[in-house]
Amino acid sequence: MPIPSASPSDVFPLGIAGRYGKVAALLAASVWLPAQDILHYRFDEAYGTKVINYAANSPAPSQGTIISLLAGAPAASWTTGRFGAGALAGSIASPNTFNRVDTGWIPGTVTGSVSYALWLSLAYNQPAPGLCYLFGSPTGGQMRAFLGTSGVLFTGGLAFPSQATVANIYQLAAQGWVHVAFVADASTMTTTYYVNGVAEPSRNITVTPTWTSPVPFTVGQQLVASPGSIFHIDEYLLTRTALTAADVLVLATSPRAGNAGYGSGCGAMTLGSSGGVPAIGNLAYQVVLASPSSAIAVLGFGSNRASFNSIPLPFDLGTSLGYGPCLLDSSFDLATTFAVVGPQSAVFPLPIPADPSYLGVTFHAQAPGLVGNNLEMSNAFAIAIGN
Repeated sequence: MPIPSASPSDVFPLGIAGRYGKVAALLAASVWLPAQDILHYRFDEAYGTKVINYAANSPAPSQGTIISLLAGAPAASWTTGRFGAGALAGSIASPNTFNRVDTGWIPGTVTGSVSYALWLSLAYNQPAPGLCYLFGSPTGGQMRAFLGTSGVLFTGGLAFPSQATVANIYQLAAQGWVHVAFVADASTMTTTYYVNGVAEPSRNITVTPTWTSPVPFTVGQQLVASPGSIFHIDEYLLTRTALTAADVLVLATSPRAGNAGYGSGCGAMTLGSSGGVPAIGNLAYQVVLASPSSAIAVLGFGSNRASFNSIPLPFDLGTSLGYGPCLLDSSFDLATTFAVVGPQSAVFPLPIPADPSYLGVTFHAQAPGLVGNNLEMSNAFAIAIGN
């Protein structure tokens, strides 16, 4: 059943200014994410210890967990990102610290094309260390990226010899944000680095990219005993596809669009989307609330997942109202509207304008409702606008 129509003043009474004012306007009013993406961290949260994984159909958990030795963590675990939101803060080389994301994803054996892309910026003006790991499977010799005193970036552990960038990544990152991508293409048996969207010379390989790890992959460090990354990291993508030059150029110039469910809520209502990802110009994008039973719900959109009216999130709304545990995980400060669901879904169209000023905006949604006399809460849902 479609959501009943409402006037903009009914749905958006808060008049939030700035970037989220544009989101409110968007709410009042064909793009495809590759199915083989494993990790896509935008680091837009900029607080707490959880990082949303926007990779569609990923074998990895919907959230990673930051584990840090930085003084002042978890606040110190974050810094300003490439596109104005958050980024994973770099570590301090001496004394060795770390600030890593435990992705919760155990690779097992991975064979075939693999690519990664990320933004890097030097943290704390440190000299190039003897060794610095950016990410990898925390078992010796497995898939990883690292730098040394030479300043070039190495990718290793993929069954062929470690390969280095031509560019001095340390020097570039010391001057500001630099985008690096690496593509190991099993169909052409080549590898290619891209720096700020520009390809370096490709190299031939003689074995298919392969690695095996029985423990969770990490971002910001590799081995637990190894040094952490001295670079801030943003917009991290790991995919089991061979990114094209066009793909990399988009990643090097704008944030990647994505949406993802997170949190547990309570009951059987689910919140998701259809019509592709929330990319600029995708007029078919919509949010979908589903329930196997008839329910009257409130669909709310929020600017963050940190607090609701100064109450820290997640908040156990169910227990506070005398029901069982039921977690609220979105701020509800942008817009709300009623929905009737079950057994049909309620569809909320959210056409994304072809307006680049929306790039980098992230907001959240969740729906509490009553099924009979019982409180239910959908999962929370993050919507990250990009290309």
